[in-house]
Amino acid sequence: RYRDYIAWLQQRDTKADEVYWREQLAKLDGSTWLANALLREESYQQESGYGEHRVTLDAMLTQRLEQLAREERVTVNTVIQAAWALMLQRYTGQRAVVFGATVSGRPTDLVGSQQLLGLFINTLPVVLAPRAEQTVGDWLREVQAQGLSMREHEHTPLNEIQRWAGAGGRGLFDTLVVYENYPVDAAFKEAAPAGLKFGEIANREETNYPLTLAVSQAATIDMRYGFATEAFDEGAIGQIASQMTRLLEAFAQHRDMRIGNAALPVGDEVTGLLSWGVGTKGYDDIGLVHQRIAREAQAHPERVAVVYGETQLSYGELDAQANRLAQRLAKLGVGPEMRVGIAVERSVEMVVGLLAILKAGGAYVPLDPEYPRERLAYMLEDSGVALLLTQSWVRERLPVAEGVTLLELDVVDVSAEPAVAPQISVHGGNLAYVIYTSGSTGRPKGAANRHSALSNRLAWMQSAYVLEETDVVLQKTPFSFDVSVWEFFWPLMTGARLAVAEPGAHRDPQRLVELIGEYGVTTLHFVPSMLQAFAAHEGVKTCRKLKRIVCSGEALPADLANRTLEQLPGVGLYNLYGPTEAAIDVTHWTCRTGDEVVPIGRPIGNVSTHVLDAQMNLVPRGVAGELYLGGVGLARGYLNRATLTAERFVPDPFDANGGRLYRTGDLARWTNEGALEYLGRIDHQVKVRGLRIELGEIEAQLVAQAGVREAVVTAQEGPGGTRLIAYVTAHPDHTVEQQALREALLRQLPDYMVPSAIMVLEALPLNPNGKVDRKALPAPEYQTRSYEAPQGETEEALAQIWSEVLGIDIEQVSRTDNFFELGGDSILAIKLVSRIRKTHGIELPLQDVFKHPLLADLAPAMTKAEHIEPARPGSAIVRRTGGDGSAPLSHAQERLWFLWRLDRNSPAYNTAGAIRLQGELDTSKVRRTLAVIHARHQVLHSRFEENGEGVRQQVANVPFSWSEPDLSQE
Repeated sequence: RYRDYIAWLQQRDTKADEVYWREQLAKLDGSTWLANALLREESYQQESGYGEHRVTLDAMLTQRLEQLAREERVTVNTVIQAAWALMLQRYTGQRAVVFGATVSGRPTDLVGSQQLLGLFINTLPVVLAPRAEQTVGDWLREVQAQGLSMREHEHTPLNEIQRWAGAGGRGLFDTLVVYENYPVDAAFKEAAPAGLKFGEIANREETNYPLTLAVSQAATIDMRYGFATEAFDEGAIGQIASQMTRLLEAFAQHRDMRIGNAALPVGDEVTGLLSWGVGTKGYDDIGLVHQRIAREAQAHPERVAVVYGETQLSYGELDAQANRLAQRLAKLGVGPEMRVGIAVERSVEMVVGLLAILKAGGAYVPLDPEYPRERLAYMLEDSGVALLLTQSWVRERLPVAEGVTLLELDVVDVSAEPAVAPQISVHGGNLAYVIYTSGSTGRPKGAANRHSALSNRLAWMQSAYVLEETDVVLQKTPFSFDVSVWEFFWPLMTGARLAVAEPGAHRDPQRLVELIGEYGVTTLHFVPSMLQAFAAHEGVKTCRKLKRIVCSGEALPADLANRTLEQLPGVGLYNLYGPTEAAIDVTHWTCRTGDEVVPIGRPIGNVSTHVLDAQMNLVPRGVAGELYLGGVGLARGYLNRATLTAERFVPDPFDANGGRLYRTGDLARWTNEGALEYLGRIDHQVKVRGLRIELGEIEAQLVAQAGVREAVVTAQEGPGGTRLIAYVTAHPDHTVEQQALREALLRQLPDYMVPSAIMVLEALPLNPNGKVDRKALPAPEYQTRSYEAPQGETEEALAQIWSEVLGIDIEQVSRTDNFFELGGDSILAIKLVSRIRKTHGIELPLQDVFKHPLLADLAPAMTKAEHIEPARPGSAIVRRTGGDGSAPLSHAQERLWFLWRLDRNSPAYNTAGAIRLQGELDTSKVRRTLAVIHARHQVLHSRFEENGEGVRQQVANVPFSWSEPDLSQE
């Protein structure tokens, strides 16, 4: 109350600081000791790293909670625990939560327990799983019933419970609830001699848990939140405390309320969260993308629009070629809502083809010729493509069904067609493109995006980053990845230049450096894993014309962002986020040097972002929840997947006009500055090198293989970033081989979806619910052939580099091993080439790693490669060879001793208290009382002694002493 009063006074007079108001209050009520104690407490908190936040529930709320407890036949402690469990569930996003609760009481079956000194107290884990449909009353009674059953085990040592739970060295919980209902002040008053009064009782205690809620009840309920300052700040604890209070108020007012409807943020908090989640900026005269490009062509026909190798197209030439092809497409029946497939390699024809499809009113469906035939066949069939644009040298690779018309862009003659765009009416709601993403059922799914969403996204990008006619954007992303959409169209609709990289260049940092210099590139995109390889290249500092690097596709590590900003001073680094189902990107963030975490930022214009719990309630700032997206950027849904569309695109509860939200399946939270932080996936969908993958699709393909009974695929962090690991079991009397499975998957899936390692297990580990226990899956073992030691200096040096890049022991690397079967991937191949260049001065082409994946085959290629500087020897290969007055400690003492050994300066579990007395105190009685206690309880003069076998408590013969210093002048 004292703290609250000071805070209230500060609000009324912001010019006066807290110390001033403490001085004034001390003058008013003579409580200088209290003001000084609070000052000392704050100083102590800063030094100890432990803070405390106090909240007092007023007498009215206390009475209502007591009445609720009586009517539901539960205790107030149960009400507190029930509310805390719900808080934890909301804050963690977990269905079941666990916290520690103290239980106390002297066991009647223990002889002499009433004469023993100290607290009979224990801490037990409380595991609760609130269900959204439960009413407050039902929930309270369930918690009460579990609490009563737990009393049967209240004296079981916590370390025993932890051992039974198989928690190893991990704690079972990290928050503690302590309910104190012993009326200390009333007991003092009853036992006090006449004339002696006991005033305020102040105590301080700490635990080793990051957060402890201590609750004491009298006329009011006092709630003390003790917290480790390394885990929480005062603002976060204040938010938790205020929401806990509101939750208790809701319990008291609405006992029939379903607990899933209990909102944590209310009032101003809700207003703040909603304002953070709305990108309100509008854009004038957006127009459709192909119309904007046509305007640029009319205004500046002579300006260079596209460059590819030695080929250049001016805006006038690009517009004319696209118009002629669009006229031919229109004659072939292309119009609004018609989907047109395009399967071409990166080239000028790709740019002309994409633009022509939009001009003809159609929607393009990109089909990567590098995909397996089976996958392409499914996409062609599912999309309903009747017309397919391709190139003559690509045609042989395509599984074209009967009835599909092919148009080879490199040979078709459209010179007789008019050089003006077809007169076709296209509006913002029409389909612009369909991009297929990985599907959980084993089949990819097509996200259908509209013109208005695309136009809004590109209009925002131009307003945010402002391309000028002197800018050059490098198009290097495979066009089956939606980042390519802005790479193609953003520069062309703003009068800038589009530079198209040749196929394969996007994976080679050396080639990218050359292209940046050759074309004068100012703007390009990287997924973070590729940015890491690019930033590590020694030529990156020569890219002096770079102005912007845009990152998206996967989480951007802060150290990578900081390293990039340091290496390229003056270059803007932008972190964007968005799923294919929401027109490329929906949030943005400008990276800053020194940030410890790189957020995904704030919503772009005309897009909304909300972080919600399972009941679609707003979650508080700093709390993880599922990220939902709304606004004009949303796709229509999934092509031919009405059920899946209805599941993922849901009604928007915050839009009075009946809008929709897209459930991303991503975990996120709001930071203190109103930016979104990406926390990972809720389901089993992952991103590897920026490409979104449904693990279920890979699992479905594995199970479809002969002999495979079960399959689980996980994404695990390795030396080169995220890699896929598969675990399979075989049918009885069947055997499965890793290499055979890899080859089968390569025929069905793109190479980036093929796991780096496939482990064959006798059985998959299961949890008590019968589900696969992913945490219990063994560490991956990458396939090796029979061991043959590397031969010669080159092979030995190469083996050393493999071990460093792959993060495996040098003795595991055989000259017959395959780099990719040992866990390598394209990103690690880049690191391998970079390491060879750095340590040996050899410019090994990246493609050589793919052509010669065996160590014995790669070594000769390394010998033949160009030496860019005098070769120097690589690092040496290091071979690794394989009735004496003592007593045992109680369980509680063992825990305290362990904590002391862990941190000898920690004040955890040291409890300090102070009582203010008024009146005449008989000090002789106090002295005699303490002397009796000292003589009776040996633990008060015992010490812990360590020996070779452990630690025991040793009783010491310490005489009782008493002194009375004069503190009247202090």
